[in-house]
Amino acid sequence: MITVHFIRHAESLGNVNNHLVGGRSSHLPLTERGEEQARLLGQRLKEDGIRFDGIYTSDAVRAKETAKIALAYLEVDQLDWVEDPELAELSQGDWEGSLRQEVFSEQVREEIMKSPLDFKPPSGESQRDVRQRMLGWLEKEVQNWKDKEESSSIAAFSHGFAIRSLIGELTRADAFITRQIVTYNTSISTVYWSEGQWFVERVNDHAHLRGTEFIGHY
Repeated sequence: MITVHFIRHAESLGNVNNHLVGGRSSHLPLTERGEEQARLLGQRLKEDGIRFDGIYTSDAVRAKETAKIALAYLEVDQLDWVEDPELAELSQGDWEGSLRQEVFSEQVREEIMKSPLDFKPPSGESQRDVRQRMLGWLEKEVQNWKDKEESSSIAAFSHGFAIRSLIGELTRADAFITRQIVTYNTSISTVYWSEGQWFVERVNDHAHLRGTEFIGHY
């Protein structure tokens, strides 16, 4: 059985400036609050005794910083990671960094409602694109790992909409339902491959944040 734990990055500067269109915005670092979220994640992974056979991150600064802080609790060196741009967030193309209220006009919102799965910003990606990209990454890793060990556990530090899109694809959810799935910062969503098919085991597990002031949905 191959188990993949998709971990959303901790809070970043993009999250607290969501009046701007974010998308990939791969240069944005974590906030202080995000750093604390990552530490809480690391403490949980250590307390749960979790060990990963493989570790991957997107190429975004916020994903790599989350991994660095959290995995320090497992004494995992950065040299043990694989950076893979296939785990990146939805690209908003030419809109990234623009004022959200200016970009998402009434006309644009109507276009999104007409084709929620295939609408894409200029030079950006659609939800279908992200679903196929994330599923392609997952299937690639199955091929890489299925013959190595009888059971493998993999961590993938990725992004909220990318993770939700993958879950939507695996569960055959429509585009609107995919957007309603919640994934808090540093939440863990787990899928596993067994007997030729994927199973969704958990979504948005943020137990390490409960009872703190560090829960937030962006």
